[in-house]
Amino acid sequence: MSSGEQADPGTPEGSNLVIAGRIPELDAAVASGDREKAIAVLGRAGMTDRVPLAVDAIFARPEDFGYPNPSGVADNEEDDWEEDEPTRVQFTLTVISDDPIDELQHLLQRSVRPREPDHAYMYDIHHFSLEDDNWETRGDEVDAGLLTAVDALEATGVEMERLTPPNAWVRALFTFTPGAETITAEAVKRLAEYNAVLWIDVLGG
Repeated sequence: MSSGEQADPGTPEGSNLVIAGRIPELDAAVASGDREKAIAVLGRAGMTDRVPLAVDAIFARPEDFGYPNPSGVADNEEDDWEEDEPTRVQFTLTVISDDPIDELQHLLQRSVRPREPDHAYMYDIHHFSLEDDNWETRGDEVDAGLLTAVDALEATGVEMERLTPPNAWVRALFTFTPGAETITAEAVKRLAEYNAVLWIDVLGG
């Protein structure tokens, strides 16, 4: 994602930074090892709901984002994660819309650009975070959290037509530390009922 590469607009980092023209600023922050400056840059690019996670991912493995690895250690030489270490899972179900949605007003997280009323509104439907070193119990907890999130969206009574692209969309954002995760077919089907777009980030992998 450095300025020497073509940022992928399909990723949250790429799309927001290209739109905001912030890539050179981020390059400078990463090169100087300035975490706070990197957080500020991504914040100005409209990523304030997940900035610390994104910045930590970049600083943990800069080579994955097109930056030099300051340690000089090749990927196949670096294996700090052990299978029995706890895996952290974070999940957020969000509705993003060009226009306000009355049924979701009490869940309004922020207006992405409050000075531009025609731009996106972001509604935090449900989020959870957990850490567990047992993949079986962790999988059950993740599954239960996903179903709870979709139930929460359904409970708002918002009509499906209001959540249809291009004017609105549902984002299911997963963030994992290294480890294997299982999402059941039932949970995937429930997310699909609302045409949810899955975003998956891995930290420190």
